[in-house]
Amino acid sequence: MNIGRIFIIFLIIQLKLTSSSYTESNSELLMNMTLEELMNVEIDSGTLTGIEQNRYPGTITVITSEQIYNTPARNIYDLIETYVPGATYVSHYQGLRLGIRGSLSDQNYSYQLLLNGKDINMNSFYGAMFELHDKELGFIDRIEIISGSGSATYGPGATAGMINIITKSPDNKSRNLGYLNIPRYHSEGKSFSVEDNSTTIKYYIFGSMNESKGLDDTKYYYVDRAYNFNENKPWGWGFMGSDWGNFERGTPAPNFLSDYQGKPEVKFHLNAEFSDNISLSTHYSTYNHTLMTQQTYSSDGPAFNGQHGKLFLGSLQWKKKMWNDLKFKSSLNFKSISYRSVNMWQRDGLAEDHIAQLSNSFSENALTYSMQFNYNHSENAKFALGSEFMYQFYRPEWGEDDESFILSLQAPIRFAVLNENSKFRQFYGDSFTTVISDDIDCNQYSFFGEANITFTDYFQSLFSFRADKNEYSDFAISPRIAFIGDITENNTLELIFDRSVRLPLLTEMYAQNYLGADDAKPEIRTGSEIVHILNWSKNLNMKSSLYYYSIDQISWINDSVYTDVIGTFDLLGFETSINYSKDKLSMNANYSFINQINWDQKLNTDAWIVDSTGTTYMIDGSGENRINNLPAQTLKTTVNYDISDNLRFHMNGQLMWNFQQSEMLDKFNSAHNKLNDPVLKQTMKEIEEDLEEHGYGKPSFTSNFAFIWSLPNSKSDLKIKLFSQNLISYNHIRYVIQFWETGDVKQFPRQCGFIEEPMTIGLKLEYKF
Repeated sequence: MNIGRIFIIFLIIQLKLTSSSYTESNSELLMNMTLEELMNVEIDSGTLTGIEQNRYPGTITVITSEQIYNTPARNIYDLIETYVPGATYVSHYQGLRLGIRGSLSDQNYSYQLLLNGKDINMNSFYGAMFELHDKELGFIDRIEIISGSGSATYGPGATAGMINIITKSPDNKSRNLGYLNIPRYHSEGKSFSVEDNSTTIKYYIFGSMNESKGLDDTKYYYVDRAYNFNENKPWGWGFMGSDWGNFERGTPAPNFLSDYQGKPEVKFHLNAEFSDNISLSTHYSTYNHTLMTQQTYSSDGPAFNGQHGKLFLGSLQWKKKMWNDLKFKSSLNFKSISYRSVNMWQRDGLAEDHIAQLSNSFSENALTYSMQFNYNHSENAKFALGSEFMYQFYRPEWGEDDESFILSLQAPIRFAVLNENSKFRQFYGDSFTTVISDDIDCNQYSFFGEANITFTDYFQSLFSFRADKNEYSDFAISPRIAFIGDITENNTLELIFDRSVRLPLLTEMYAQNYLGADDAKPEIRTGSEIVHILNWSKNLNMKSSLYYYSIDQISWINDSVYTDVIGTFDLLGFETSINYSKDKLSMNANYSFINQINWDQKLNTDAWIVDSTGTTYMIDGSGENRINNLPAQTLKTTVNYDISDNLRFHMNGQLMWNFQQSEMLDKFNSAHNKLNDPVLKQTMKEIEEDLEEHGYGKPSFTSNFAFIWSLPNSKSDLKIKLFSQNLISYNHIRYVIQFWETGDVKQFPRQCGFIEEPMTIGLKLEYKF
């Protein structure tokens, strides 16, 4: 432990001895509620008229700040995997990718990520990216996660789920210092917060900085055929290293979960309440990710590809009670994302940050005004109606001039560069690079509403809808109908029907418009869900869900130059969760089953292999299973036990089996059995056997533990958390997905890869005074 860390710990202890008093926060009050009382708390997400968590039409998971603190989680991905039934995530070379209820892609664009109800998705690429990867979670009051559709409330993009990060508000007068250290990941973070609800302007301020070099001995299992097959130079496969790979091109693996170019993760957040009706929030955070690819070079020396990102969100909110039955609220929001991706196009010819090394350098901006009327005719009849206008525009990165503006559009348009004299001019085969001198912008209009009707003491209905129109797209309409009935005093049954939509990425819609094609059509997901809630007692309840989805999957079609349906897949799933809480003990256990019952493929996604003689072999059906990166069955549990008034024990574990990754090995079998080339056939067989020996596709178990020691007195509170991830585990590997390329180098075997996550120990300190 270095001098800086010793100083921080010493400072916290000294402040504890000399601090002023503080009052109990809303989060701490929630922890003192019974399970029955918690389930009756009204949630912020998923409806326009408000509803108790216990009657939400669908499946929603709420992770409180106390649960966040208790859990040994590196980021929000870990939290979601711990608490949300059936949820998991994989590592893609562009970053981590979330999977819930059978929806997992190479981009997180099927999930709507919100910060205090405001969209922070990237509209150009990737979808949900910021905040999910971040290591500092101390500013979060709770996270509300909808499994399944959220488009009827939040608009196009929430077809697979919605994640609403709700930040802390000024609950009392206090100050807070935090410190985090995970040695195995060379990760260290420092944070502070100040809040005061006793002044005219109530405020909560949070700031943090976290630095991480990542896992420096990453065991990244990789199958490489980037240079095609050669009889004397066989494919590389196994754990990446300097003595591994094709044509003696082996390289060390990049550090897993490392900051790119040593840039720290920085966060600043402000909530200010000027009155009961007017509030302002601002949020700034950075995103830095080293791509999980082989090492490359620049003129500066060895390097890895990576991404930089900066997010700013400002929101001014106003609400007014017009009269007893009518309320009005509105918000003016500005979101700006400055983004850069470094792909070393020139390799060792130019410096790492030269413009010609970049594949993207732009800022994505959106100015949004929304308003909503809520009319409560009575306790049994509640209505909401609203609209939203959004103006999106794309410019250079923050602080950069027009020459640096680079936006990677869809083929055949590859890059937009405003200055024709820029050195950055890339060509790819028969595709073209174009200079777009006009501003890239668009408008989007939205209308939404909801009727919440209680017909009797035992029967309630919810009718929700939303319509969105981007100037580059068709109308996207998302209706939802839900019926909620009490069978008995302790049994509730819900029936939900919905239609959810996702607009293509702006880079796809713009390219389609630029090339003169029709307006882009949305991806459509229709579904139904039956939910049963059983409240055995005020301390014990059970919630089960049976759901069916049919999704028309859309993608950019290179040959036809527009977005279209590439196939329809149908999913059937079941989830059940049991919660128990009494006195010093709280427990949760949940089980999830997902089954793909049909995949109607409309686009040829078969891959092929070229052997040493130049013979081409097709791998039939290589793109058939759209959920081949998720476990079909998961069992998860969490336990919190207060050993004493000052010492808490936390444990969580998950067992996953029936991994759909095993289908990739079946495709290996199918492919190599067709080959006439004995060398290639033997190579594929050896890869398959090696993957199986390392547990690929086999059941996996892991568990995490934490001890939280509180040292409260009348003036302050010091918490010390010692935690471990993967302390007891079996065959725990983080799968890596990479999709095949186009043309004659569709690299089918690259989809089979994984990272072995090690056991780690960490320390978290939190001092409130």
